[in-house]
Amino acid sequence: MVVMACGGRSQLRGQYVVDAGGGTGPDTSTPPVLTALATGQSNAWAIAVDDANVYFTTTDYGGTVSRVPKVGGAITSIASNQSFATAIAVNGSNVYWTSQDLGGAIEMCATDGCVPAPAIVASAQGETDSITVDSTDIFWTSGQAAGRVMTCGADGCADQPIVLASKQDTPVSVTSDAANVYWTNTASGDGTVNKCSINDCAKTGAKLASGLDVPTSIAVSGNYVYWVNNANNGSVMKCSVLGCNNSPTVLASGLAKPHAVAVDGVSVYWTSSDSGGAVMKCAINGCNGKPTTLASNQPQPTGIALDASSVYFTTHGDGAVMKLTPK
Repeated sequence: MVVMACGGRSQLRGQYVVDAGGGTGPDTSTPPVLTALATGQSNAWAIAVDDANVYFTTTDYGGTVSRVPKVGGAITSIASNQSFATAIAVNGSNVYWTSQDLGGAIEMCATDGCVPAPAIVASAQGETDSITVDSTDIFWTSGQAAGRVMTCGADGCADQPIVLASKQDTPVSVTSDAANVYWTNTASGDGTVNKCSINDCAKTGAKLASGLDVPTSIAVSGNYVYWVNNANNGSVMKCSVLGCNNSPTVLASGLAKPHAVAVDGVSVYWTSSDSGGAVMKCAINGCNGKPTTLASNQPQPTGIALDASSVYFTTHGDGAVMKLTPK
């Protein structure tokens, strides 16, 4: 069923199935509940969560960065007039996002609002498609054919970020763990998944996988990195962070334009952004090629985020922020 936290959706959206030993069928235990936390958000796109709130962007010329309580309630505007804010991250005290202002910018402010205005972490970054943050550092992708992977302290760096990797062919997504940064290059005909040490990227850079078909969103958990190949015959793959001899494990294939990925150490979750969009998951050890569909018939689901109990996602097609519990 659909529970309306705010807004005006009155119709049932989505169908829910479970994977019972590799098959699918109706959930006869506790079906997930799909809740609209926000509606009417024109071109809702990226999403992130902390303990209390969901943060999201809209990607108009006059786009916004906003938050809404996980339990539902009023939407709070954090920043407005953000051009094409396509990525967002939060680390407990601050929220960070990308925009196409100032020649491509990384901006930040406190999670409770910007006073008096967002701080500019870095400007003139070109096309910035992805951002991730931990307690000490921010990482993002920058540019296209001569792309870069960049970093800056989480408190800012006076618009003097550090280049971790350069001459990257269309880097589009980045993630990190305590030791390494990982990113995808969506080069035409030869997409790659890459890594390097945060402390010495120039000497430790390596390709974990190559020859991929449009690898985009990437996530890391434990000893593995996970990503989606955003092709018409798309897939979800994983590879050890130590390498997999360019033979990544295919967790799911035959997918319709998988868009964003998240992982929680038990399962990997993703959105598929085709016209009959879906939110799906597969156990990290595999699901016999038969992933679970958590929600279907979603209007172009894009961003995805997780907490201990729920999946959160945006639907670009109708401008909504959705919560699915249990995950």
